[in-house]
Amino acid sequence: MLMIDADSRTNKLFKDEKLRKAGLDLEKQVAYVGEGLGFNELEELFTDERWANAANIKWPRPTPLVWSAADFAAHRGTKKFSARILDMIKQEAQETSPSGKPAMLNGLVTTLTTAEDVPQQLRDVFAQLQELAH
Repeated sequence: MLMIDADSRTNKLFKDEKLRKAGLDLEKQVAYVGEGLGFNELEELFTDERWANAANIKWPRPTPLVWSAADFAAHRGTKKFSARILDMIKQEAQETSPSGKPAMLNGLVTTLTTAEDVPQQLRDVFAQLQELAH
């Protein structure tokens, strides 16, 4: 199973022909995350509230400031949501900020506590993966 950000569909590494050549069934084994939802990146699937909660836990702003959903919503609709929020977090939470996008996403997912915290599209991909495993 391969999950790819929707904006990577045009990347030469992920062209349909290359994926088929690698032995992947495009219908069953490839998911373009965010596609059909108007998103380009995995990070966009998570709500602004979820991002704010994670940021307050993992990368707190200097007291008395706290992250709010509006801080993250301000970056929706931009070309690179994940890069913009990473820059914002690094600027505001310098001492605790993540080292890069993988660390930022890892920080976010470690704050998830219920199935509802996981975006529906990801839950659907995980269910598809479970089906493939049986």
